[in-house]
Amino acid sequence: MSSFYRNLDLVCHKNMKRKTAVILGSLIFFFNSTLSFANPNENVKDYRLSFNQKLNDFDPINADSLLATEISANLFSTLFTYRTTVGRADERVTDLLPGIAESWTVSADRKTYNFRLKKDFFFSNGRNLEAFDVKKTIERLAQPKYSENKFRWLFADFPVKGIKKYQEQIKKKSVNPDLEGVKVVDPQIVQIILDKPSPLIFKILALPQLAIIPKEELERKKTNFASQPVGAGPYYLEKSQKELIVLKKNPYYSNKEKVYPEKISYHFAATIENEFAFFNSGKLEQTGIPDQQMTEILQKEQMGRFSLNFPEMPAFNERKMSELIKEPKLISTFIGINQKNPLLKNLKFRQAINHAVNKQEIIAKDLSFKADELKGVFPENFPGVGINLSVPYPYNLNKAKKLLYETGVFDYNNDGFVEYKSKPVQLNLWFYDDPETEKVCQAIQKNLKEVGIKVNLKKSKDWDKFLKTVSAGNADLFHFTWKAKYPDPDKLFTPMFHSKNIGGTNIFSYKNNQVDQLLDKAYFIDDDEFRYPLYRQAESLIVADAPWLFLYQPVKYVKVQPYVYGLKLHPVFNNVVGNVYFSEKPFD
Repeated sequence: MSSFYRNLDLVCHKNMKRKTAVILGSLIFFFNSTLSFANPNENVKDYRLSFNQKLNDFDPINADSLLATEISANLFSTLFTYRTTVGRADERVTDLLPGIAESWTVSADRKTYNFRLKKDFFFSNGRNLEAFDVKKTIERLAQPKYSENKFRWLFADFPVKGIKKYQEQIKKKSVNPDLEGVKVVDPQIVQIILDKPSPLIFKILALPQLAIIPKEELERKKTNFASQPVGAGPYYLEKSQKELIVLKKNPYYSNKEKVYPEKISYHFAATIENEFAFFNSGKLEQTGIPDQQMTEILQKEQMGRFSLNFPEMPAFNERKMSELIKEPKLISTFIGINQKNPLLKNLKFRQAINHAVNKQEIIAKDLSFKADELKGVFPENFPGVGINLSVPYPYNLNKAKKLLYETGVFDYNNDGFVEYKSKPVQLNLWFYDDPETEKVCQAIQKNLKEVGIKVNLKKSKDWDKFLKTVSAGNADLFHFTWKAKYPDPDKLFTPMFHSKNIGGTNIFSYKNNQVDQLLDKAYFIDDDEFRYPLYRQAESLIVADAPWLFLYQPVKYVKVQPYVYGLKLHPVFNNVVGNVYFSEKPFD
């Protein structure tokens, strides 16, 4: 990964000639019990998954759900993409790789980029992908209806030159609006000029919203593109019905030799229990695991030939040993601590409540093992995260009580609850209405009661009201989940922990001048090899300050049929099925 950015100083990136076939397909689609299914031991003519949510818009600009992102990655291609297979110890699935871009140059001031496109990229309509398509794709996203609203955050990290002028041209309905910062040098070279350097440009260009679309599709005044998309991905949309969506191999795809399944079909399953039942009857190639079956399946793995203890492993995908696959999600789940509360400003008190909560018990009993305990701010596999980290605040009741005593918090009247400055300690824990979240919060309430802290649960059924309560500093504690818009440490650290965002996305009123300095310095360094250590330093300081009650990172479990090999679970793309193959003969 570091060489990717270090080589930006070279005139041209000739060292990255490895073709990248990103064939993603975790499309979850509609199942009809009357359908007939092919013999699973034949070649992969159809790889079958399930889905449980409505999807009828396949325009990548609207890919704002996991399902839509998965589908977009199959139908479209981007200038850059993420590694989908790992071959060496220093490789990660969040490593950035060239996609449509073959090589590029960067000016000395880090503002001008010339991208040479691969010549063998074709849209599913058979036309060669060219620089004009890249320009039109970026210009569409820069239109005010997108760039001034839904994607304002994107252009903060992608400050294309002339965007305000372009927005005004669109508003005034100019005949030929032109985004000055995106130029077509020739059919194979596109130039992007920024107003200021951004270390995040390559990750921005890997977003599904910047998947390249044929310019003629974007120039049409009336279009049915959302239902009949044309992209340069490994598949095209063959069928979209209420209970079935089918993707078929794109015959023009440049890396088509790496795509094994002829089709990916997605069948509707209303619940995970339905999905599991369809899988067990041989109607799907993979399935998630219902909570009721999770413990039994994990016990079988531990009692099996290889004695696999899945809860102790951060990830697992070794088909020679098991049909069960585990992959962590790039999500951090925590209890936010509002430091506007005078008691919660006390570091030892925050550390005490961290030690008082039994995260492992919550994961086992309330989450059916579908999470791992957080080892810091970063979730596992996140770019920049350190290795061999330990849990920062392991469950330790005695240590929690000792820290409370040192804070001046004690049960002075022997009523089972602690007091602080002669007043009972009561905390309000807010959470958004969700059955699983409620169970977790009830467990935290019980744990804190064991050290004498009374917690009142406050459930909100209105998400906007919940956010307003938290942002206004009216919640002592609040259950929260954070997923970065794309995998870069800045997208987690700066919004949450930089003091400039207090009153906004820094909903803890957290301030540490040293953390601010590290985050500011890291943002202006291009090479991740030098950026990431600064974020790790910041993380150490943040963990020591305990602005969170560190909980867990959700994980995904998938079980595949005995004949399925090659499935990859990916923290960005979810199911990567392009390298899947079927084998009648199991490994010894």
